[in-house]
Amino acid sequence: MRTELPVSDSGKSPRRKWGSVLALGAVLVLFALLLLPPVQAVRKAPQHPCRNSLWQIGIAMFNYEQKYGCFPPAYVADKQGRPMHSWRVLILPFLGAEALYDRYRFDEPWNSPHNLALAGGVPHGRDEDYPIFHCPNDRDSDKLDTSYVMVVGPRTISDGPTSTSERDFTDGISNTIMIVEMSDSGIRWMEPRDLKFDQMSFKINDPGGRGIRSKHPGCANVLFGDVHVATVLEDIDPKLLKGLLTRNGGEDVSEFFNPPDRRH
Repeated sequence: MRTELPVSDSGKSPRRKWGSVLALGAVLVLFALLLLPPVQAVRKAPQHPCRNSLWQIGIAMFNYEQKYGCFPPAYVADKQGRPMHSWRVLILPFLGAEALYDRYRFDEPWNSPHNLALAGGVPHGRDEDYPIFHCPNDRDSDKLDTSYVMVVGPRTISDGPTSTSERDFTDGISNTIMIVEMSDSGIRWMEPRDLKFDQMSFKINDPGGRGIRSKHPGCANVLFGDVHVATVLEDIDPKLLKGLLTRNGGEDVSEFFNPPDRRH
C-alpha cells in the first residue's frame, strides 16, 4: 500500500518543497566552489609517490605559515649562529608526526645521540617503504637521507635562519619554487643543510655539479609556494630557473607556465 505525502497549507507537498530546497542548495555549493581561489585546485594530491610527498610537504609548509604567520626558516641557529635544527624537523607536527616532534630535543643539536636515535621514526609517504623526505626512485642512497631540500639564499624562501611570509613573495607565491628534488644529497633528513643558491648548478640533473637533480629521466620535481608540484625538464633555460627560485627578483617567468612546445 502506497502512502501519499500530506499536502501542506500552501498546496505544495513536502516532497516538492524539499526538492526545491535541495536544488537551491546545490546551486549555492557550486557557486561557492567557483569562488574558491585557484590555490585550492592545485592542492589535489598527485599520484606519483615522489610528487605526492612533495605535495604533503607543501601542505605542511602552508599550515605552518597559517599558524605562525611565516614559512619555516631553512634552519634554526644556535647562539653562535651555527645551523642547529632543520625546517624538516619544524614541520613534523603538520605531517602528523607530533609525537616525534615532542620527543625531539631542541636544546641539543640535531646530531646529538638522543636526536639521532629518533631519525628512524620519520613518517612515511604514500610508498610505505620510504620515508616522506625520501623519493622512492632515489633507491641507491640511504633512506634516512633527504631527497627534498630548500634552495637557500637572500632572495629565496629563506636565507638560512630568517623566515619569510607570503607578503615577501612579490613575484607571486605561485611563481616561486620553495622546495626542490636533490637525489643523492648525502644530507640526513634532520640535518640543517640544504642547497645554496650561490653555489648550485642551474642545469637540471647536472652530472658535474650540485643542483636540482633526480632519478626521474630527463626531469626533476619541484614544489611551488602555492602548493602545486611541477616537473622541470632538463632543457630549461638556467636564467628562467633562477627566476623561478627567487621570490622578489621581478623576472618574467611566464614561459615556464605557458611553454610553446612542452608541458609540465
